[in-house]
Amino acid sequence: MLIKNFLFDEYASELKNLRKLCWSQNGLSAIQPIISDSLDEKPFTRHWGVFFQEKLVAASRVSILHSELDFEFEYLLNDVNKDNKTYAFYSRLVVHPDFQNKGISRKLDKVRLNFLEGQKLDFIFATAKKNRFESLKELGWRSIGSINNHKNSKWVLGKSEIIIYEYPKGR
Repeated sequence: MLIKNFLFDEYASELKNLRKLCWSQNGLSAIQPIISDSLDEKPFTRHWGVFFQEKLVAASRVSILHSELDFEFEYLLNDVNKDNKTYAFYSRLVVHPDFQNKGISRKLDKVRLNFLEGQKLDFIFATAKKNRFESLKELGWRSIGSINNHKNSKWVLGKSEIIIYEYPKGR
């Protein structure tokens, strides 16, 4: 298996199909209207994919945000001081059902965190369901709140934690 960074346009069709498949496995196909959102094509968003025999079998992304204007869902961070801070949104991890429970999520987590370590960020945030949050806690993430079946015109999210990763002081 090969992990590589890619531009959304290079694998847009494959990525959308992978997301549809993975989300339908979790019962989200009927309530997840957005397979691709505005962040996918932004220049400040990086995508990583895991390829097996040249087929995309897992993917994830991270968006580096310099302003609340970069992120339409910034209200998720209402309780966090974002003034003059650069932060990242860690999102859209999907793994094909045939490749789950093989450590691929953890590998993509490490690739993304290694990439972000080289950026000048104040914090990283994400949303995660309970089992995903438990895995991310092992890497230093912590909960700052929860969402219970959030829905708006562009986004649907079941019961989830809003989580944050803060870098150690003086790094």
